Amino acid sequence: MFPLYPLSHCLYELRPPAGLLERCFHYLSAYAFSAPCRIFQNLNTLAVETENPAQVIAALALFDIHNAVAPSPDPVVQVHQIPVCYDPVLGNDLHVLSDQTSLSAEEIIQIHCAGHYRVGMMGFLPGFGYLTGLDPRLRTRRKAQPDARVCAGSVAIAEDMTGVYPFDSPGGWLILGHTPQRMVDFSNSHQPTLLQCGDKVTFYPISIETYGKIAH
Repeated sequence: MFPLYPLSHCLYELRPPAGLLERCFHYLSAYAFSAPCRIFQNLNTLAVETENPAQVIAALALFDIHNAVAPSPDPVVQVHQIPVCYDPVLGNDLHVLSDQTSLSAEEIIQIHCAGHYRVGMMGFLPGFGYLTGLDPRLRTRRKAQPDARVCAGSVAIAEDMTGVYPFDSPGGWLILGHTPQRMVDFSNSHQPTLLQCGDKVTFYPISIETYGKIAH
Protein backbone atom coordinates (compact mmCIF):
# COMPACT_ATOMS: atom_id res chain seq x y z
CA MET A 1 0.00 0.00 0.00
CA PHE A 2 1.34 3.43 -0.86
CA PRO A 3 1.61 5.65 2.25
CA LEU A 4 -0.29 8.73 3.34
CA TYR A 5 2.19 11.59 3.86
CA PRO A 6 1.24 14.32 6.40
CA LEU A 7 1.77 17.85 5.04
CA SER A 8 0.03 19.91 7.71
CA HIS A 9 -2.87 19.63 10.13
CA CYS A 10 -5.66 17.71 8.37
CA LEU A 11 -3.80 17.77 5.01
CA TYR A 12 -2.12 14.68 3.55
CA GLU A 13 -0.57 13.61 0.26
CA LEU A 14 -0.89 10.38 -1.70
CA ARG A 15 1.57 9.34 -4.40
CA PRO A 16 -0.07 6.53 -6.39
CA PRO A 17 2.08 4.59 -8.86
CA ALA A 18 2.04 5.75 -12.47
CA GLY A 19 -1.16 4.70 -14.20
CA LEU A 20 -3.25 4.52 -11.04
CA LEU A 21 -3.64 8.22 -10.22
CA GLU A 22 -7.00 8.67 -11.99
CA ARG A 23 -8.35 5.35 -10.75
CA CYS A 24 -7.36 6.09 -7.15
CA PHE A 25 -8.85 9.60 -7.34
CA HIS A 26 -12.22 8.34 -8.56
CA TYR A 27 -12.19 5.48 -6.07
CA LEU A 28 -11.59 7.75 -3.06
CA SER A 29 -13.98 10.41 -4.35
CA ALA A 30 -16.79 7.85 -4.43
CA TYR A 31 -15.85 6.11 -1.17
CA ALA A 32 -18.37 6.39 1.68
CA PHE A 33 -16.16 7.83 4.44
CA SER A 34 -17.57 8.02 7.96
CA ALA A 35 -16.04 11.46 8.57
CA PRO A 36 -15.70 14.42 6.16
CA CYS A 37 -12.96 13.87 3.59
CA ARG A 38 -12.04 15.91 0.52
CA ILE A 39 -9.84 14.62 -2.32
CA PHE A 40 -7.93 16.89 -4.71
CA GLN A 41 -6.12 15.71 -7.82
CA ASN A 42 -2.80 17.33 -8.68
CA LEU A 43 -0.38 16.67 -11.53
CA ASN A 44 1.25 13.54 -10.08
CA THR A 45 -0.29 13.26 -6.62
CA LEU A 46 -3.52 13.40 -4.65
CA ALA A 47 -4.14 15.74 -1.73
CA VAL A 48 -6.44 14.53 1.05
CA GLU A 49 -8.11 16.84 3.57
CA THR A 50 -9.44 14.95 6.59
CA GLU A 51 -9.33 14.90 10.39
CA ASN A 52 -9.50 11.10 10.37
CA PRO A 53 -6.61 9.73 8.28
CA ALA A 54 -7.28 6.19 9.56
CA GLN A 55 -10.40 5.98 7.39
CA VAL A 56 -8.34 6.88 4.30
CA ILE A 57 -5.76 4.21 5.14
CA ALA A 58 -8.54 1.65 5.47
CA ALA A 59 -9.96 2.69 2.08
CA LEU A 60 -6.52 2.42 0.50
CA ALA A 61 -6.13 -1.11 1.85
CA LEU A 62 -9.26 -2.13 -0.06
CA PHE A 63 -8.04 -0.28 -3.14
CA ASP A 64 -4.78 -2.26 -2.99
CA ILE A 65 -6.64 -5.57 -2.84
CA HIS A 66 -8.56 -4.77 -6.01
CA ASN A 67 -5.63 -3.23 -7.90
CA ALA A 68 -2.60 -5.22 -6.66
CA VAL A 69 -0.62 -2.05 -5.94
CA ALA A 70 3.12 -2.42 -5.47
CA PRO A 71 5.03 -0.05 -3.12
CA SER A 72 6.09 3.16 -4.83
CA PRO A 73 9.43 4.88 -4.22
CA ASP A 74 9.52 8.31 -2.63
CA PRO A 75 9.89 11.07 -5.24
CA VAL A 76 12.78 13.50 -5.08
CA VAL A 77 11.81 16.62 -3.12
CA GLN A 78 13.03 19.80 -4.78
CA VAL A 79 14.07 22.90 -2.83
CA HIS A 80 13.29 26.31 -4.33
CA GLN A 81 14.70 29.68 -3.27
CA ILE A 82 12.41 32.35 -4.68
CA PRO A 83 13.46 36.04 -4.84
CA VAL A 84 10.88 38.61 -3.74
CA CYS A 85 10.82 42.37 -4.08
CA TYR A 86 8.82 43.87 -1.21
CA ASP A 87 9.18 47.45 -2.46
CA PRO A 88 5.82 49.30 -2.24
CA VAL A 89 6.54 50.83 -5.65
CA LEU A 90 5.27 47.57 -7.16
CA GLY A 91 2.15 47.71 -5.04
CA ASN A 92 1.36 45.54 -2.03
CA ASP A 93 -0.74 45.21 1.12
CA LEU A 94 2.05 45.44 3.68
CA HIS A 95 0.41 48.45 5.32
CA VAL A 96 -2.85 46.52 5.69
CA LEU A 97 -1.12 43.55 7.30
CA SER A 98 0.88 45.92 9.49
CA ASP A 99 -2.33 47.44 10.83
CA GLN A 100 -3.80 43.98 11.48
CA THR A 101 -0.75 42.51 13.22
CA SER A 102 0.89 45.61 14.79
CA LEU A 103 4.12 44.54 13.08
CA SER A 104 6.20 46.94 11.01
CA ALA A 105 6.67 46.31 7.30
CA GLU A 106 10.30 45.43 7.99
CA GLU A 107 9.30 42.87 10.62
CA ILE A 108 6.74 41.30 8.27
CA ILE A 109 9.34 40.93 5.52
CA GLN A 110 11.87 39.44 7.94
CA ILE A 111 9.36 36.91 9.30
CA HIS A 112 8.14 35.93 5.83
CA CYS A 113 11.69 35.37 4.56
CA ALA A 114 12.64 33.37 7.66
CA GLY A 115 9.96 30.77 6.95
CA HIS A 116 10.55 27.30 5.57
CA TYR A 117 7.54 26.32 3.50
CA ARG A 118 6.26 23.17 1.90
CA VAL A 119 3.91 22.79 -1.05
CA GLY A 120 0.83 21.27 0.57
CA MET A 121 -1.18 21.01 -2.63
CA MET A 122 -1.52 22.53 -6.08
CA GLY A 123 -4.66 24.21 -7.32
CA PHE A 124 -6.69 27.35 -8.06
CA LEU A 125 -4.50 28.07 -11.09
CA PRO A 126 -1.93 25.91 -12.94
CA GLY A 127 1.31 26.30 -11.03
CA PHE A 128 -0.25 27.83 -7.90
CA GLY A 129 1.12 26.04 -4.85
CA TYR A 130 -0.49 26.32 -1.43
CA LEU A 131 2.55 26.69 0.83
CA THR A 132 2.19 25.53 4.41
CA GLY A 133 4.40 26.66 7.29
CA LEU A 134 3.45 30.34 7.56
CA ASP A 135 4.49 31.93 10.85
CA PRO A 136 1.40 32.34 13.09
CA ARG A 137 2.25 36.01 13.54
CA LEU A 138 1.44 36.61 9.86
CA ARG A 139 -1.81 34.66 9.70
CA THR A 140 -4.60 36.83 8.39
CA ARG A 141 -8.03 36.55 6.84
CA ARG A 142 -8.64 36.91 3.13
CA LYS A 143 -9.80 40.22 1.74
CA ALA A 144 -13.52 40.86 2.18
CA GLN A 145 -13.58 42.17 -1.39
CA PRO A 146 -11.19 40.25 -3.69
CA ASP A 147 -9.09 42.21 -6.18
CA ALA A 148 -10.33 42.02 -9.76
CA ARG A 149 -6.74 41.60 -10.97
CA VAL A 150 -3.66 40.36 -9.15
CA CYS A 151 -0.47 40.51 -11.21
CA ALA A 152 1.48 37.36 -12.07
CA GLY A 153 4.36 36.90 -9.65
CA SER A 154 2.51 38.39 -6.69
CA VAL A 155 3.60 36.77 -3.44
CA ALA A 156 0.67 36.66 -1.06
CA ILE A 157 -0.67 35.23 2.20
CA ALA A 158 -4.10 34.24 3.53
CA GLU A 159 -5.15 32.30 6.61
CA ASP A 160 -2.16 30.04 7.41
CA MET A 161 -0.66 29.78 3.91
CA THR A 162 1.45 31.73 1.45
CA GLY A 163 1.75 31.38 -2.30
CA VAL A 164 2.73 32.93 -5.63
CA TYR A 165 0.21 33.86 -8.32
CA PRO A 166 1.53 32.30 -11.58
CA PHE A 167 -0.75 34.38 -13.85
CA ASP A 168 -2.75 37.59 -13.76
CA SER A 169 -6.04 36.67 -12.11
CA PRO A 170 -8.62 37.77 -9.55
CA GLY A 171 -7.53 37.08 -5.99
CA GLY A 172 -8.35 37.75 -2.36
CA TRP A 173 -5.00 37.12 -0.65
CA LEU A 174 -2.93 39.96 0.85
CA ILE A 175 0.01 40.85 -1.40
CA LEU A 176 3.39 41.09 0.33
CA GLY A 177 5.65 41.47 -2.69
CA HIS A 178 6.46 40.36 -6.21
CA THR A 179 8.86 37.81 -7.69
CA PRO A 180 10.42 37.84 -11.18
CA GLN A 181 10.61 34.03 -10.97
CA ARG A 182 8.48 32.29 -13.62
CA MET A 183 6.20 29.77 -11.95
CA VAL A 184 5.00 28.08 -15.16
CA ASP A 185 6.81 27.23 -18.39
CA PHE A 186 4.55 25.40 -20.83
CA SER A 187 7.49 24.83 -23.19
CA ASN A 188 8.72 22.28 -20.63
CA SER A 189 6.43 19.34 -21.37
CA HIS A 190 8.08 17.17 -18.69
CA GLN A 191 7.34 19.57 -15.80
CA PRO A 192 5.67 22.82 -16.83
CA THR A 193 5.16 24.04 -13.24
CA LEU A 194 8.05 25.09 -11.02
CA LEU A 195 6.42 23.71 -7.88
CA GLN A 196 5.22 20.18 -7.14
CA CYS A 197 3.47 18.77 -4.08
CA GLY A 198 5.98 18.15 -1.30
CA ASP A 199 8.58 20.62 -2.60
CA LYS A 200 10.24 22.94 -0.10
CA VAL A 201 10.30 26.71 -0.61
CA THR A 202 12.07 29.67 0.95
CA PHE A 203 11.90 33.36 -0.01
CA TYR A 204 14.66 35.95 0.03
CA PRO A 205 14.39 39.74 -0.45
CA ILE A 206 15.74 41.62 -3.46
CA SER A 207 15.81 45.30 -4.37
CA ILE A 208 13.63 46.96 -7.00
CA GLU A 209 16.74 47.31 -9.17
CA THR A 210 17.52 43.58 -8.96
CA TYR A 211 13.90 42.79 -9.64
CA GLY A 212 14.02 44.84 -12.83
CA LYS A 213 17.19 43.16 -14.03
CA ILE A 214 15.85 39.63 -13.47
CA ALA A 215 12.40 40.42 -14.87
CA HIS A 216 13.83 41.80 -18.11
